[in-house]
Amino acid sequence: MARSGQSTQPDTSHSIESYALQAQRCLKQLEAKKSPIEKYMYLSNLRNNNVHLFYRLVKENLTDITPLIYTPTVGEACLRWSEIYQQPEGLYLSYHDRGNLEAVLGNWRQPDVEMTVVTDGSRILGLGDLGVNGMGIPVGKLALYTGCAGIHPAKTLPITLDLGTNNETFLNDPLYMGNQLMVALNKTWPGIIVQYEDFKNPFPSLAKYQNKYPCFNDDIQGTGAVILAGIINALRRTGVPIKDQRAVFMGAGSAGVGVAQQIVQFFQKEGLTEDEARRCFWFVDTKWKSIPDYVQDGKTYSAGQGNNMYVFPGIGLGSILCKTSCINQEMIYASAEALSTSLTPSEISSGRLYPELNRIREVSVIVARQVIRAAQKFNFDREPSIRNLNDEQLDEWIRGRMKC
Repeated sequence: MARSGQSTQPDTSHSIESYALQAQRCLKQLEAKKSPIEKYMYLSNLRNNNVHLFYRLVKENLTDITPLIYTPTVGEACLRWSEIYQQPEGLYLSYHDRGNLEAVLGNWRQPDVEMTVVTDGSRILGLGDLGVNGMGIPVGKLALYTGCAGIHPAKTLPITLDLGTNNETFLNDPLYMGNQLMVALNKTWPGIIVQYEDFKNPFPSLAKYQNKYPCFNDDIQGTGAVILAGIINALRRTGVPIKDQRAVFMGAGSAGVGVAQQIVQFFQKEGLTEDEARRCFWFVDTKWKSIPDYVQDGKTYSAGQGNNMYVFPGIGLGSILCKTSCINQEMIYASAEALSTSLTPSEISSGRLYPELNRIREVSVIVARQVIRAAQKFNFDREPSIRNLNDEQLDEWIRGRMKC
């Protein structure tokens, strides 16, 4: 028992704990967790209770923490979402909310939302239809928008649609939820950037809304942009003519088709007809085994990872900052070209096709700049104050608006 007048708490009246000390403690506590899912839960709790410390930790330890807050760990988190759930982290909209979506959105705790990631849980990673347990995907994706591109977390909104995916009445409804949701989102937060994520059949929504609202699908377009950037850099080194190139895809899902569409566009820009470009592609069974590591002249060559994280934060950031009215294919293509030019001389000389992940925020600036330039080219932008800035000035302007 404490004596009369004696404090039971440490005396902190003469000092304020530094960020460095807080970060050191967090990293020690994180290291003590035994499994990735335990680390995921620790980081989720940190994000909910000390958002500034969480994002500083992410920025300074991006390579180590990213796999814990998104893929691959987020897959297990979604499978166990009901078990590890601690507090609300996003907005669930059900089919029964139709006709009342504006009122539901208006009740969201943050009044000024600029970016949302929306899923219906019908194709979560490679795990199938997880329904509302898919909320881990938009939560994790938006954490990367903040960590990699500095979009303020208070201006982001994770949304999961609970649509009863096997209900034929709902599925056959010509209005479904899409029209009402897009209208309600843009009425509540005009100009909000909408990213579709992990929809089982993503093409209809993208085709329907991409020229009407500022939206994109990372599974199709982000994946395509990242792989195209790697293709561009690889072709620069091989010297093999475009017409003699062959691309082999494992399966023909939304990601593979999105990649193929982007490369076809690139091949056409390089002088091939659409038919000639399409003849360069082969789609094989998904169970086809990938090429193993191989050794040539004493050097081992391994397959690299073209992570979507290289482009989607910059696409979102650039779209927000220029207040684009829509996100067309040229803007996505611009993100791929930007990524392909973002490598440093040392990264190029080491044989890399993609930049070091710890440079992701600088890469996001480059991607955002080129997305803005593409929007300006098509007069989609609604931020006239930056139209006359040169690239160096625009990059500095972008950095100044990365809020976290």
